Amino acid sequence: MLAGILGPHQPARPHATAPDVSFAANKMALHGTNPWAIEGLPGLSQISPPPFDLSYSMIPSGVQSGSLAVVGLRIFYIVDQRRVESTVVGWSRQPDVLATAPPCHSINQIAAAGHVVAYVESWPIGIPFEATGCGSPTSMAWTVQFMDLAGSSPRIVAAGVTSGGAGRTGLAPVHLGLSDSVYAFERSDADATLPGIIEVHSVDDGSLLLRTRSDEPVAELLVGGTTLAVLEASAGTRTSDYRLQVADLGDPELRTVADRTSAAAISQDGSYLAWDVEGGGAGTGVAMQNLASGQTVVVPARSAASTPGPLDPAVSSTSRGPIVAWLATATGGSVYPAFRTPANGSGTAIASVQVTAWVSLQGSVLIWAAAAGDGSLGVAYALDLATAQTGP
Repeated sequence: MLAGILGPHQPARPHATAPDVSFAANKMALHGTNPWAIEGLPGLSQISPPPFDLSYSMIPSGVQSGSLAVVGLRIFYIVDQRRVESTVVGWSRQPDVLATAPPCHSINQIAAAGHVVAYVESWPIGIPFEATGCGSPTSMAWTVQFMDLAGSSPRIVAAGVTSGGAGRTGLAPVHLGLSDSVYAFERSDADATLPGIIEVHSVDDGSLLLRTRSDEPVAELLVGGTTLAVLEASAGTRTSDYRLQVADLGDPELRTVADRTSAAAISQDGSYLAWDVEGGGAGTGVAMQNLASGQTVVVPARSAASTPGPLDPAVSSTSRGPIVAWLATATGGSVYPAFRTPANGSGTAIASVQVTAWVSLQGSVLIWAAAAGDGSLGVAYALDLATAQTGP
């Protein structure tokens, strides 16, 4: 019975190497960027070339912005829902292939922190199966697997079965969150459209540290330090109606931080939480909360675009204070990486020629990925905000 849940034995896969967090060989000036002011981003100063340099690397085709992870300058991503690969921003070598799913299996999510990269692998079980292909049964088996970046083979740390199959209204079979000390996932009830139990375990020994229940289906799990953040999605509602809740080891009951948001982020140490603030149906800013004090500030992120895109914020904690980043939509629909540091309270946009689809923060280093023509990601960039200057 156990073999039926966990699936076939998987051979050892290529070992990952420890992440390189220093800027590396691939450097380029911001050539080709717009040297004039970006229109339609009120209140933001701008970085213009020269003299600012970026580290960059190409990303393989087939990578979407929905599930990426980063440690230092190393980005981990899913290719064609079958392979886990990684690229060090600034290096021009071929991506490292870290894991490959067997036939009829798919890799749904990825997370990375500290020395671990984790991913969710799932596959259909039950009947009916088609004569060719993998069929569409009503249940999915899943595993959460860990790889140590120092060089160990993947190992299963959690497993289960989720009912609903293809009828789960687009929700993943299980959601995953990871920090350098804990990991979190939810075990859905028999009916996968209902909320489930969320568990938080120790990365070191797998011991259960926290168990709580969400009131609505989980859309995303976020973990920073030992703090858990949950985006809940009411069935059939718009993504802007997600509810953001948090819990920690000292207070395991989920408590609401925001009733309506479309995206959220938590700093690696669990000190800060950030989320989209909406007004009149369009994104208007990024809220950032100090979880220790409860103090919340809103960073204006207004746009003159007729259809502003999601802000999808990122947040990090540094020795000089928090940094928050987001996707800024300008007039005409172009999307630029934007950020606010403690030294520049008004915020800054970076004039990148390609449409930005994803942003992340590693301390003071801003990492973002630009979209290719087919909507998948094409290039990853990195810029150390500690040395960047802003200008009009």
